[in-house]
Amino acid sequence: MARRNANGEGSISKRKDGRYDAALWVTTTSGARKRKHLYGKTRKEAHEKLIAAKVQAANGIPFADKRWSVGEYLTYWLEEVVKATRRLSTYSQYERIIRLYLVPGLGTCPLMGLTVRRFQSFLNSQTAQGVSARNVELMRAVLSSALSRAQHEEIVARNIAKHVKLPGRQKRQIKPWTAEEATRFLDAAASEPLYPAFVAMLLHGLRRGETLGLRWCDVDTVTGALHVRQQLIRVGRRLMEADLKTDASIADLLMGEVDRALLLQHRERQRELRLAAGDQWKGRLDETELVFTTKVGTPIEPRNFARSFERICRQAGVRKIRLHDLRHTNGTLLSALGVPTRDIQARLRHSRASTTMDIYVHPNITAGRATTEQVASLLARSGNERSRQSWPSISINETNITTSISGGVGGARTPDLVNVNSVRQGVRQRVASVRAAMERHTRQWLLGVVAVNLAVKNQEASWSA
Repeated sequence: MARRNANGEGSISKRKDGRYDAALWVTTTSGARKRKHLYGKTRKEAHEKLIAAKVQAANGIPFADKRWSVGEYLTYWLEEVVKATRRLSTYSQYERIIRLYLVPGLGTCPLMGLTVRRFQSFLNSQTAQGVSARNVELMRAVLSSALSRAQHEEIVARNIAKHVKLPGRQKRQIKPWTAEEATRFLDAAASEPLYPAFVAMLLHGLRRGETLGLRWCDVDTVTGALHVRQQLIRVGRRLMEADLKTDASIADLLMGEVDRALLLQHRERQRELRLAAGDQWKGRLDETELVFTTKVGTPIEPRNFARSFERICRQAGVRKIRLHDLRHTNGTLLSALGVPTRDIQARLRHSRASTTMDIYVHPNITAGRATTEQVASLLARSGNERSRQSWPSISINETNITTSISGGVGGARTPDLVNVNSVRQGVRQRVASVRAAMERHTRQWLLGVVAVNLAVKNQEASWSA
């Protein structure tokens, strides 16, 4: 008589379809006892799976209480974990990636059967179809976060998303506006209803969602403080007011006289729109009213805000940049003014100074040209090793070096004591003078443009009255 297997040993039997069925009692993640079946084409394969399962059970690792598909688990994780523990903006971004990419491409795949090769092929195909590199990065990040949770719940043994390689990509070069370009844009936008919003973004480096999420209770026209406390984002089909991107984003910014006057004018205009709309007004009628709304008091769609920005750029003939690049423009102009790095970081509200300097502050062409001229001047007077006469007599060097040091464009030397003194002037002193001049001009351009536009609006209002 055959010996009966003891409890926990499991059993192997042959099915009618020719496969072998290895079965044993295990503990599931829910704490219940369940008979688990493992199948193999041969008895050896089934036996190997049985041994692996017995090792897992002996180590106290429970088994999944159901056969999850990738789509099922992502849906559960998004609603039960992300929604309860992460910011609304994070939930919105994860939901978009799961709905548009991960579920359509991997949703039916068994969660425990998802392999590195399968996910790598999926990411490669998305890149080949023209999906942006940023979205491909988010696909890996979202799935990796979900699989990490599945590991903690002891549903999967490892996180395969950590082992895939992202397709290589060249970092997009961002070229923020110069002071002249920003001036041309503000001139063209002066008559627009959203003009104060664009001024706020350029002056204070606000993000799009932060600008559209401003409430009148956040604007203190008495003390001149602008309290950044929330943002407006789209979640699915709804526009919602949500927490800021990070805790560091919370700030109290100081307004100048110009932008404060602009906001007061804008509030009066909004009051007129409210009276004209009457019962059709859909705003809140109190201090929590949004600063920037449509003609009937509803929040402004962020994408429509970006479209208005692009339209004004075309009308002004200004080089097209992203709306978010106004934030880069603000950081770069502050750097050109000689503002310390820590102050720029505080103004842009980054948690790390490296983020500010590596991403948001870009080289200034004008400052770079001045620096080049200073280096050329230093080399030109480096003594007997290399006199100025040994430089090539081309127009660029004649203009940038000879003229800036002594003599004329033709290279004629002069014993003028003023020129002699300028040659001996220290490099640090000359760099400081160039920086001071740039600081004066750059500080004046933005406030000057806004002030002129404000004066024009006041004059037009007096004529219409």
